[in-house]
Amino acid sequence: MRFTEQAMVIKKLMVITGCFIFCATPYIITTFPVLDYNAPVGKKIHMITAVTLLANSAINPILYVWRFREARYHMKRLLCFWNEKYIEQLQRFCAAYKPVVFIHGFNGTPEDGNLIKDIIQKMHPGTLYYTANAFNRTDTVKPLWEEVAIVKPQLVKYMEAHPDGIHLICYSQGGLVCRGLLSTIPDHNVDTLIAVSSPMAGIYGGFKGLPECIRRNLYRLLYSKMGQRNFLGNYWKDPHHLELYEKFSDFLAPLNNDSISPHITGIILN
Repeated sequence: MRFTEQAMVIKKLMVITGCFIFCATPYIITTFPVLDYNAPVGKKIHMITAVTLLANSAINPILYVWRFREARYHMKRLLCFWNEKYIEQLQRFCAAYKPVVFIHGFNGTPEDGNLIKDIIQKMHPGTLYYTANAFNRTDTVKPLWEEVAIVKPQLVKYMEAHPDGIHLICYSQGGLVCRGLLSTIPDHNVDTLIAVSSPMAGIYGGFKGLPECIRRNLYRLLYSKMGQRNFLGNYWKDPHHLELYEKFSDFLAPLNNDSISPHITGIILN
């Protein structure tokens, strides 16, 4: 997919550059002493080539609108500024950039992405923005594979609605949920995954308010079948007990290729 996009950009640049070469080359040639500028024919040829060169400036906007989706979007907004209904429809279906889907983190809600939404709309007007309104507040304490299963239908719906691809922005625990989603949707069309403050390598430590004896033995609880029914156990990575991490970690270890999980192979979720 990335190679295809690069090829399309190169093709667009070649069209614009080729047009400039086509318009400028005759004028450049006539600047050399190959014509008799005192003769009427020479003057006419030189004038025609000069007009052709200047015409390139008028052709460029047409090429931009023809070859660049963002330019087409803004041109339509400019020409149809009086039609508010059409402008609204244009913003929804003819956005200049691929849609963005935001997935919040632990104890979060879709409103957590409002700041990101405002920035996107300010920098790239018309870009479609969605949130995964599936697991909120107390639902975020569920095992992460369950959270993945909850969000998956919504994400698939967005993918099907936008076959050209989407972008994912995931915050905190949402980044791990996104990784789980992509690992269970082999034919996804996510172009870019942006994880903000996500514990991709797991977490360890903290809980300074707990007694020392509990903190030292916390791994015994988290690295068990019961502990893996808790979101914290799903991405707890104790560097002092990696053998237990590889044996019991049902979420993070498979994502990091430290173990094998039926979730990723598609036995459960697909």
